[in-house]
Amino acid sequence: MAYWSFGERLSALDEATASPSGINYNLETLAALLAHRLDRTDLLAENRDAFVDAARRLGARRSEGVSAVFVSYAARDRPFAEELKNALLDRNITTTDDSDISSSEFFSEALNQAINRAQHLVLLIGARSGDSKHVDQVIRRFQRQSVDEETRTRLLLPVLLPGVSSLALPKSIINLQYMSLNELSLDDVADRLANIVAAEPPAVA
Repeated sequence: MAYWSFGERLSALDEATASPSGINYNLETLAALLAHRLDRTDLLAENRDAFVDAARRLGARRSEGVSAVFVSYAARDRPFAEELKNALLDRNITTTDDSDISSSEFFSEALNQAINRAQHLVLLIGARSGDSKHVDQVIRRFQRQSVDEETRTRLLLPVLLPGVSSLALPKSIINLQYMSLNELSLDDVADRLANIVAAEPPAVA
C-alpha cells in the first residue's frame, strides 16, 4: 500500500471523488494543466470541472486513438448506416458508432467516450429523429465536448434518409447545412464526407 512520507495513506486511494476540500482536487487540476500543456487556461478560469473533463477526453484520445467520424442512427435505420460506413471505409475513412456499446449502467459513459474518440459526428436523420431522446443526447454530448475544446475542429453533419424532409431535423441543429439522400446518392454523400474529413483529418492534440 502506498503512503505519504509521514505515514498517511495516499488520497488517490482513499478519496472516491475529488472535492474542493481534498488534495485530489488540486492534483486533478495540476494533471489537467499538464495534459493541456499549460494551454486552455481560459476554460480553467471559467469552468474548472469542464477543463478537467476535457483533459480526460484528451488522454483517452491519446491512448485509444481517433476515428474520423462517429455515425449515429436509430436501430431501424441500421441498413442505411451499414451501407454508409462501408462506403466511407472504401474511401479510407475510419468510422465508429454505438452498435458495440452494451446496454448496461455504463452505457452513458461509454457513449460519451465513443463520441469523444471521433473527429466529426455524422447524424442519420429519420422521420422521428426530431423527437428522439437518444438523438438529442448524442447531439448535446458532441456539442458540449466541442465547446470545451479548441484542439480540433469538429463538425456535426446531418444526413437526411430517403423520404425524410428537413422538417425532421432536431430543433437544436435546424440551421446546420445537411445532405439529403433524396437528392444525392449514397456514394455522393460518402464522397462529400470524405472531402470534409480530408480537409479536417483526425488528429490528437
